[in-house]
Amino acid sequence: MQELPLVSVIIPAFNARLHIGAALSSVLDQDYPNLEIIVVDDGSSDETSKEALRYGERVRVIRQANAGPAAARNRGVSASRGELLAFIDADDVWIAGKLVAQVRYLREHPDVGVVFGAWIRWNASEDGTFGEPPRPSDYDEALTQLEVVRLIASAAGAIGMVGGQAIDLASVTPDPQGRLPPALDVKTITRH
Repeated sequence: MQELPLVSVIIPAFNARLHIGAALSSVLDQDYPNLEIIVVDDGSSDETSKEALRYGERVRVIRQANAGPAAARNRGVSASRGELLAFIDADDVWIAGKLVAQVRYLREHPDVGVVFGAWIRWNASEDGTFGEPPRPSDYDEALTQLEVVRLIASAAGAIGMVGGQAIDLASVTPDPQGRLPPALDVKTITRH
């Protein structure tokens, strides 16, 4: 059996103490065993880092002065060791099987460098709390194999996974603030 590639999961976070736990739990609950999780605390003042550190050695926390989500993602990319990169915002959650499906697709299609699924908006109740996340089957859409790999997102545009020739980390040097060249600014790779 071929060894599973390391997936680096990068989570930019700013004042996300209330939601980071759900995001981390959804990543840790994935049935994909070979991953590293990097939370980049982008200058939070609400104990986001402390909440992320509760998850122990499976989660690496990097703190930086507030520079925005793109700079936080780029800092995570520069600290990552994975062959594949997966991105999730601190207020989003993944459904089970997302990583396995995306890694499988990338391995079966080596000519593909980026894969992502649709997203579902998860709205708060009137009191501001979130109930159970919606399920893809709650919608009348006809699901294709790739659409089953969905992100449940509270904001539009969630990146899936980057691999192959889409990013060649060996040839990229971030500047002193951790920023990568604009062509690698992953905030521009979104699904609308």
